Amino acid sequence: MTRNQQIRWFVKPAVFIASVAPSAWLVWAGLHGLLSANPLADLTNETGVWTLRFLSLTLCVTPVRRLAGWNDAIRFRRMLGLFAFYYGSLHLLTYVVADRLAGLDFENGILAWTTARNLAAAVASDVLKRPFITVGVTAWLCLLPLAITSTAGMIRRLGGRRWQALHRLTYVAATAGVFHYWWLVKADVRRPLISASIVGSLLAFRVWRWARPASDVQRLRRASAVTVRGNGSAKELLMSPALFLEEFLREVVQAVAHFAGVVAIGVHAPHVRHAFVRQVVVNPLADAEQVVVVAH
Repeated sequence: MTRNQQIRWFVKPAVFIASVAPSAWLVWAGLHGLLSANPLADLTNETGVWTLRFLSLTLCVTPVRRLAGWNDAIRFRRMLGLFAFYYGSLHLLTYVVADRLAGLDFENGILAWTTARNLAAAVASDVLKRPFITVGVTAWLCLLPLAITSTAGMIRRLGGRRWQALHRLTYVAATAGVFHYWWLVKADVRRPLISASIVGSLLAFRVWRWARPASDVQRLRRASAVTVRGNGSAKELLMSPALFLEEFLREVVQAVAHFAGVVAIGVHAPHVRHAFVRQVVVNPLADAEQVVVVAH
C-alpha cells in the first residue's frame, strides 16, 4: 500500500472521526444530563472554543510544512478549515436559537413569517449593540466564503492567486475569534490568553517569513553549506540569526510531531534533515581544525 493510500484510507478517516468527536460528545452529554446547570452556555462556549482550536490547527499547517518538511500536512488543511466553519456555525446557531429565538413571542406560531422577521431584527439589533457579538459574527462571515470556495472546482474558477488572496481571510477570522472570546469571558481570561498566544505566534511566524531578507530565503532554498570554524570547544557559527532561529524551530517542530503520535498513527513523515549535522566532511586542503557541515 502506497503512502497516499495510507493517508486516504486510514489517516484521513481517523482525523475526520476525531474532529467530529467533540460535537458528538456534546450531544451525548446533553442527552444524558452530563453538562452543567446551564447546558446552553456549555454548548455555546465549547463550540466556540473548538472553532478557535480548528482555526489554530489550520494555521499550523504552513509552519509544519516549512519547519518539519512534512508536506503531507497540506492534505488535511481543507478538512481542518471546514471543521472550523462547522463548529463556528454550531456556535452561531446555538446563539441564534437559544438566545434570540427563545426570547421571542410566537404570536402566529414558530414557523410564521413574522417569527422569522422578528428573529432577524433581534439578531441584527444585538449584533449592532454588543461589540463582542459584532466581532464574532464578523469572524463567521469571514469563514463563510472560505467554506464555499474550498472545492477544487472553485480553485479553478477563481485562479490560484485570487483563491489564495481570498483565503487569507483565515487570518482575520482567527484574530476576530480571539477578540470575541476575550470580550465574552471578561473575568478569567486564562483560556482566551492561551488562544491569543497560539494564534499570535502562528501569525507572527508568517510575518517573520514575509519580512525576512530575500538573501536568507535564497540561502535556505539552495540549502547552501554552513561552515563552522573553531579551535577546541569554542566554535563560531557563520549563520545569520534568522537562519539559526529557523533551524532551532525546525528541531522543535520535529520533536513535537514525534511526541504528538504522528508515527503512532502510521504517518511516517519524511526525514527532517539536520542543517548542522547531516554529513561531516573534513577538507584535506584546509587546516585540520576546519570542519564543513553540509546540509542536504
